[in-house]
Amino acid sequence: MRLVVLRHGALTIEHWTPFNDLSADEASSPGYRHALAQQHSQPDLPYGLDVWHAGKRVLRLLWADNGALDLAEFVRGAWEAEALAL
Repeated sequence: MRLVVLRHGALTIEHWTPFNDLSADEASSPGYRHALAQQHSQPDLPYGLDVWHAGKRVLRLLWADNGALDLAEFVRGAWEAEALAL
């Protein structure tokens, strides 16, 4: 995973993207990766954005290349104006 973080006053914004998947000839076996994928009820969304304000997460947005999107958390508050002012 690649993580980029911006800290500005009480706001912390974290954005992550996945590394490329391993190719079939690399160390992790395809069977093992398949078994892990089967343990989840929904496909993993590999991209994400978290916004924290004063130590509390106020926004979590997850998405994938195929257009899947999940607004996992959103809390209204003063942080919105602070974020828009950046």
